[in-house]
Amino acid sequence: MRLLPKSHATREQAEEDKFKRIHDAQIGLDAVITTPFGKRCLLYADFTASGRSVTFIEDYVAKQVLPMYANTHTEASATGKATSAQREGARQMIHEALRADPAKYVVLFVGSGVTGCLAKLADALLGRSEAADDKTVVFGGPFEHHSNEILWRERGVGYATIDEGSDGLANLEILKEKMETYQDHRLIGSFSAGSNVTGIAPSAKYKKDLNKLLNERGALAIWDYAGAGPYVDIDLSGPNAPDAVVISTHKFIGGPGASGVLVADREKIFGAVRVPTIPGGGTVVRVSEKEVDYVGELEEREAAGTPGIIQDIRAGLAFQLKSFITPEGIRAKEREHLLKALPQLSQHPKIWLIGADRRSYWDFNHRLGIVSFLIRHGDAFLHPAFVTTVLNDVYGIQSRPGCSCAGPYGHRLFEINENTSRKMMDQAEDSFGFVKPGWTRVNFGAFMTAAEVDFVIAAIAQVADHGHKLLTQYAVDAATADWLPRRTCTGNNSNPFGMDLDLELRGGSKPPPKPRKVANAKKREQRFAQYLAEATAIYAEAGADVECHQAAQWPGGDFVDPETKMPGTFARLTSEDLDDQAKWLHRAFVLPSDVAEEHLTTAKTTSKKLARPWRRRKSSDLPTPAKQKEPVDLRTFI
Repeated sequence: MRLLPKSHATREQAEEDKFKRIHDAQIGLDAVITTPFGKRCLLYADFTASGRSVTFIEDYVAKQVLPMYANTHTEASATGKATSAQREGARQMIHEALRADPAKYVVLFVGSGVTGCLAKLADALLGRSEAADDKTVVFGGPFEHHSNEILWRERGVGYATIDEGSDGLANLEILKEKMETYQDHRLIGSFSAGSNVTGIAPSAKYKKDLNKLLNERGALAIWDYAGAGPYVDIDLSGPNAPDAVVISTHKFIGGPGASGVLVADREKIFGAVRVPTIPGGGTVVRVSEKEVDYVGELEEREAAGTPGIIQDIRAGLAFQLKSFITPEGIRAKEREHLLKALPQLSQHPKIWLIGADRRSYWDFNHRLGIVSFLIRHGDAFLHPAFVTTVLNDVYGIQSRPGCSCAGPYGHRLFEINENTSRKMMDQAEDSFGFVKPGWTRVNFGAFMTAAEVDFVIAAIAQVADHGHKLLTQYAVDAATADWLPRRTCTGNNSNPFGMDLDLELRGGSKPPPKPRKVANAKKREQRFAQYLAEATAIYAEAGADVECHQAAQWPGGDFVDPETKMPGTFARLTSEDLDDQAKWLHRAFVLPSDVAEEHLTTAKTTSKKLARPWRRRKSSDLPTPAKQKEPVDLRTFI
């Protein structure tokens, strides 16, 4: 597939042109959403959760793959042969991108991401028995995704988290000690190649050192590239290479709809596996009433049933695009964005960057473009879902609130102990989901322009300064922590599933589609300036600051809803009685008082202490920019 037209330009110009063309090819660029404050062109900053489709890959699938599409379980027909060749071409593309010798490594397409890949790995290594395995111990790092921790814990093996050092990475000295402790066990190391919360990522040398440490003691080395895969080089060549890697290709640029990819050492991972992890059609050469003979080719034996053919081909195309751009090019562009974003955000007194007290957070040569944060309001914090809602409604920016499927890491970041965690879960089960730890996350991705990065930084800063003024314009669902606008949206962003088949098939009066037009850079910059100006007006119209000061009596101060002109009440809500040592619970939620009062009445774990008016805490109880990180000399990383 020729990805982009040939260009006659200098190397630097050609590189910039490459990123611009891919940026402009994103499907959904300049899509319009309707918000309570008017229409906005969306700006996607949620690349950590999913990549974006691009026109030239979709065109390739529509024109080169689908016309000859058929099931791959035959090569006797032209369509079966053509589709099989396309799918195997995708597999070969991945081998080349990862420098994975086909004689040593197998490339398998599994499910829709890392979760399915790890499940297949576990089945291959541990079998499908639900019985506890007390002979195997799995080591994981400090910032594992749920998929790479819960899965092992639920398989009944021993699981040990390797504590982080001051750099935020797994401490290799502790790993050595743990391996000595469990030297009589079967050992597996399964580590994340990058945090999807803080963006902290190990260097290639660190990963090689960890692989060597594991292999010298007979342990397997597995790397989870769910978060880091779209951005970093994955190298399975040379000494101290990993024994397996798992990748969520749907997070790549051009990757939505792609299969998950498992690349594993044929002998170490699958050498003892006679029966496929999932037996079924396409895995056998002979089946009698009493016997089954399975195919010898591992790629076929581990692909029962009809594979996700189009998904697999998309995965190969996404890897081709990544190789064309080069991981080095992607990293350089992200580094450029981060050198601009992090110093500005870290210096804002109301913005708390999650994980900024780890040394590797500031290693711009290796960290990812992922940034998670909380916004202070007085001695409280704005709820992360509220911040995400304001970024969407006022600016059109797509971000994501929550714990990023990294609950154990969140507990460590906020120093939440097991007792406190259990009590918070009790409250969440009582329909108070807003108490769960979380943050707002954005991604300063390589395929954002400098103007888009500037806009996201400016928008976050505006929300930090003025976002609390919009609290009275939203109601919160205590169970889901969704913030619902009190004013009516004139429009609907949802696209109900289904086609108008009468119009499509019977020749209705459907107008021809308009050619896709993307605003040029100047128009986009003008639009960003307009949104920032409109935001200033929106905050001014909202009136005086919403100050959740200590009220004469519970539950808080009274305010007037500027939309309905009716009295509304907001209050701080704290769970200080649960665990005074938990950093997360040293914060207060700024919430409508009816929600806070209901929580007070029904939550199992609250005490009378919560019913008293808010006791102002000392500023020293809250993390401050000075405690996050000493001033950083950026020249260190340039």
